[in-house]
Amino acid sequence: MKNKDLLARQEAATRLAKAVSSIFPALRFQDDFLEGVQNVVRQINQIKQNFGPALTSLHRILRTVHAERERGERIEAAGWLPHYTTPFDLIEPEAGTDEIDEVVSSHYRDNFPAVQREFLTRVDT
Repeated sequence: MKNKDLLARQEAATRLAKAVSSIFPALRFQDDFLEGVQNVVRQINQIKQNFGPALTSLHRILRTVHAERERGERIEAAGWLPHYTTPFDLIEPEAGTDEIDEVVSSHYRDNFPAVQREFLTRVDT
């Protein structure tokens, strides 16, 4: 009984909407417009669903590249040329130029034989 009542109400609402739309054509435009907006929203949601994971990964990669570029610029600002023997792993992401200078200087001073070997090996190849 409840299903028949619900169906009857839905049919009555549909008939009423059609009657009102035929009397007031502007309302039909609103319905068409709202339906168009709903379709656009559905399509945007589908795009998000299809490309969301890839865009999230790309965003993470770009953030990392940007952070490393900024760190390289700070190393240069501290008076050093970033390259393969630079101790990037010892430099905090938010370190200032004085701290970077101290870390890099200490690294080369304390590890000069190993850095020299690495450098000469690269030059020889």
